[in-house]
Amino acid sequence: MKNLLFLIFIVLLLIYGLLSFFQKDHSAKELTFTAVIGECDDCYNINGMERKGEVRPPSLDPNDWEIITDTHEPVVHHSATIGQRKIDPVGFYMTENNLALFYNSGWEKYFDVEREYRSGEATNQAGSLIAFSDNWEFEDYWPNPVLSEPQENWQGRNRVNPYALVYHPHYEVFYVFYGDFAPGGDCDKYPGRRALGLAKSKDLIEWEYLSVDKPFMHIEQAYEIIPEAFPNSEFCNSGRLYAFGAVWANDQIYLMIGGSIAGQNYSAIIRSREPEEYWKPVTGEHFRPMPLNVDDKWYRVQSTAAPDDSGKRALAIAVSENVRESGENHHIVSTGHSGSAGVSRQLFKYNGKWHIAYRQRDESRWAEGEDYRDLYIAREK
Repeated sequence: MKNLLFLIFIVLLLIYGLLSFFQKDHSAKELTFTAVIGECDDCYNINGMERKGEVRPPSLDPNDWEIITDTHEPVVHHSATIGQRKIDPVGFYMTENNLALFYNSGWEKYFDVEREYRSGEATNQAGSLIAFSDNWEFEDYWPNPVLSEPQENWQGRNRVNPYALVYHPHYEVFYVFYGDFAPGGDCDKYPGRRALGLAKSKDLIEWEYLSVDKPFMHIEQAYEIIPEAFPNSEFCNSGRLYAFGAVWANDQIYLMIGGSIAGQNYSAIIRSREPEEYWKPVTGEHFRPMPLNVDDKWYRVQSTAAPDDSGKRALAIAVSENVRESGENHHIVSTGHSGSAGVSRQLFKYNGKWHIAYRQRDESRWAEGEDYRDLYIAREK
């Protein structure tokens, strides 16, 4: 009798385990990362969503802000990403289930499309997707990365690192601008060591590469558009070109580009309604990263020294009347770290509250000479 009861118990336990497995699998299949396009009352700078009416700007009072985690722990630790090395926020968008983040990651060993390890490759960076629930727990989209295919006709390394994502409401497509090494040593064909690629997508998952045979833009082309932004024109083997963010404002895309030439930094803003063809300069000084336009004012998130002389870093919001002005810094929240928040910072409004997603280096790994980055989020209380 005891053996029979024990057998029945084992059978029931197995049935429960199988039901739990299939229920979990079913729930996973219901999770979608497809972008929702439409209008919203309580969000802003969520890709694919257009605001309704006036938008309250972010608060400049530090008492109104907090880091999401009380202990100043990251929302996403680098080890939880597919790359297990870093996470740099590029843009947020809404799905049928929750809020998702388009980000770039990196790893020492490169995953190819079939998800196999290929050892000995250069560090790869790829656009990927993470889904966030209301409590900011996340699940990676499978298969990541969604944007990682090198264009072998002009890219010198297996490397795709998008930092600028923007939605074009008239064409109903997402554009991503990514940087990559152009082949070195060929100053006639590609005078700079970096160039920009361009890709577009309807859903942020399936991408059409628009710069297969040649870069979307290399440094000589950028110089032709806005020469006054460059410290000099000695591009050969020293010129670097990156995309530092993009926003849709005033019925066109504003794209911040920049980099360095022989050790001298530069940055510029160009604009276009036809991103695949025509770009015009926005002249004057420019200050990274790309600011966000909220009711005809420009808001830029800065990484600054904390005001308490602790040696830690803080986030500040700079407000200006013009996209070319640096604006006055308003300290909002101390990050509790000594490392810079970098240029990867995203200001967005979600569920009626303003948020700032920013990368922060892992200080314990930094002490070991390794650059690993985690994701943090500050928000209005």
